[in-house]
Amino acid sequence: MSARTFLVVVDESPEFPVALYYAAKRALAIHGHVALLSVVEPQGIETWGGVERALDDEAFDRAREISAVHEKTVQSIMGCRPKAYFRKGEVCNVLLDLIDQEKEIATLVLAVQTSEGPRNPLIQYLTSEKGVRKLKIPLIIVPDTCRCLHEEG
Repeated sequence: MSARTFLVVVDESPEFPVALYYAAKRALAIHGHVALLSVVEPQGIETWGGVERALDDEAFDRAREISAVHEKTVQSIMGCRPKAYFRKGEVCNVLLDLIDQEKEIATLVLAVQTSEGPRNPLIQYLTSEKGVRKLKIPLIIVPDTCRCLHEEG
């Protein structure tokens, strides 16, 4: 049996580092792994193929830059880099497809903001009746107020 992998969906939300830290610390504790998923959403400029490709290339470059920073964070916690996935598409579909394809992914870790404001649409979808039926692995939702950032071990 392979080691358990915790998947974290990369975004630029203020609560994202909480999910990343939690996943890395849990993986370290059980000798597991961390994987990062960066999703580039379609630009919607299909009739301008060259423009769409250029925008996609730019978006993937940006996603790789952001992921590299988070990969270093995981490496500083665990001593090894996470696996990084880069995909194009609608985040919910891409996420569910990746989980179906990569059998070593055992847990999805997301963070949620506890203050007033817009809610994470991915969490809203995955906790809806439709989303729950499609998700085949456990989902850990970590509040942005989690004490895990201040604890060692």
